[in-house]
Amino acid sequence: MEGRPISSRDSTMHKPRGRSKTVREKWIVDPLIRKLTGTFIDKATSKYYGETKHTYTSEAILSIAMTFDICPGVKAQRLHRDDQNFHVDHEDQTKSGYRVGSDVMMSFMVPGVKTTFENGATLAIPGSHFWEFDRAPKLVKLSVPR
Repeated sequence: MEGRPISSRDSTMHKPRGRSKTVREKWIVDPLIRKLTGTFIDKATSKYYGETKHTYTSEAILSIAMTFDICPGVKAQRLHRDDQNFHVDHEDQTKSGYRVGSDVMMSFMVPGVKTTFENGATLAIPGSHFWEFDRAPKLVKLSVPR
């Protein structure tokens, strides 16, 4: 299967938080989303100023928000990790299990319609979040919720 970046035949809308009351007042501030990002993305660091230790926490931020509509007949995106824009070198966690603090971002997808393989649902490989950064995905391991 050959993939593609977002196509000119796709319909996208960037910055929906500024255009949609639902995005601003329901999705972005949802307590479950804040709890998840707080657990997996927030980062606390401690530094000394003189002899006093201070701890600071950087909370997750909304970096990108967009909507998209995949048009019929458009090829699926190539398999990729969304955090590739942050140049993350993932450590292998297949044997050790997930290590909290190893992620730099979290994506949430809110479908507006029932998503299927046939209508372009996002594809995922279960367990691939444990893989090291240079492991190539095998399409035979592709999992598609039906």
